[in-house]
Formats: sequence, structure tokens, C-alpha cells
Amino acid sequence: MDLPSLRDRKRLLIQEDIMAVALRLFRERGYEATTVDDLAAASGMSRRTFFRYFPSKEDVLAGKWTAMGEGIVVALMERPADEEPWTSLRASLTGVVDHYADPARRTDSYALDEVVDSTPSLRAAFVAKVDILAEALSAVLVSRGVAEVRAQMLARACGAALTVAMRQARATGAEGIADDLDRAMGVLTPGM
Repeated sequence: MDLPSLRDRKRLLIQEDIMAVALRLFRERGYEATTVDDLAAASGMSRRTFFRYFPSKEDVLAGKWTAMGEGIVVALMERPADEEPWTSLRASLTGVVDHYADPARRTDSYALDEVVDSTPSLRAAFVAKVDILAEALSAVLVSRGVAEVRAQMLARACGAALTVAMRQARATGAEGIADDLDRAMGVLTPGM
């Protein structure tokens, strides 16, 4: 596997900086009240430069979901092909669990979740990303011989369990989502 070039690493660092600035401004002012010009200025760049890194204000946050979703799909693909699908799905969420276990990342993620939950357009974008993730997970399961309907149900149930776990952990101030995720998936296990 090739390592990212210096240019790619710099780009990722700048994108991470913009995301941190955006999250701060969204929490302070609200998503709708924060403009691309605000994000660019607070990030120390022009509007035009901002658009080199993100095509829209929404994409500043959506990129995080996309990366997380891609990580889940890759993790599922790396699971043993003969493993029970529900077990594989739970194991594929280890990266997300680890992300929420890190105090700094968890704080940012909980803040992001609050912004999303309070902004209808972002909520719709999040639901769309979860749907895309479910389709990708389902495709992996089907490629392993799981029937299409079962694969769809498993993938969507997994997405629902993850969403419930993230919300529950945030609501209770939990130091991660592992326990909440295991409880949510455990509720569904007998039927899986």
C-alpha cells in the first residue's frame, strides 16, 4: 500500500483544521447562521481556497461520515467470510467504537452529533449517508452468500443499532459507545 504523498497529507491536515473550525462555529452560531465566508475567514483563507478543500458547507461535516462509513465497509470485507453476518457486522464497527473511546475525538463527535440533530438539512444528509452505508454493507454480505433480503435487514439493523448507541452514549455522557452498541445489537441478536 502506498503512503500518501506530502501534498495529500498537508491537504488532510488542512481539511481537519477546517472541520475543527467549522464545528466550533456551528456550535457557537448554529449551522444555518454560519456562512462559507465565515468558515473561510476563521480558517485563514479565502472563499475560493475553501472550495478547493470542500465543495460545500455541508461537505465539511459529511466528509467525516463518509470516511467513517468507508472504514466500516473495509473492516467488514476483512472479516472471515464464514463468520456469522451479525458477528461480522458488530466486529466491523470496532473502528467507530475506538473513535468514540478516545476522549478528544468523542467530544468532537458528540458536538457534531448535536449540530446534526439540531439541523434538519444535516439530519437528512446523515440519514442519506447511513442509507449508502447500509447498501454497501449489504453488498458485502450478499457477496458472501447471504440472501439479499436478509443482508438488507442485517445492514439496516446494524446502522440503526449504531445510531441508537451514539445517541444514547451522548445523552448519558458515556465514555464511549461500546456498551450501548452491544446492548442495542444484543436486543436484535435473537432474530438475526
